[in-house]
Amino acid sequence: MRVTTLQSAHLDELLEHINVPSPHPDLPLTPRQAEVLDLLERGRTTQQIASELHLSTQTVRNHVRRILRAVGAHSRLEAVAIAHGTR
Repeated sequence: MRVTTLQSAHLDELLEHINVPSPHPDLPLTPRQAEVLDLLERGRTTQQIASELHLSTQTVRNHVRRILRAVGAHSRLEAVAIAHGTR
């Protein structure tokens, strides 16, 4: 089987997400939730996160809702503050 350059680039992108340590190891988050929280910290909107992670906006909203519940936050801003240990 011959791998095209596009397939190879996509494979490299996928491999970057394997065994990557969580940016928030002290929080009870899945790797994907930690990734979404990291993008929230960078000021990304739901639409931007969905586009960047190749997810639907509803899936991003679900991740955000679960992040809020996992860290005991009532808002995205509060979740980011908790992640930074400022709350």
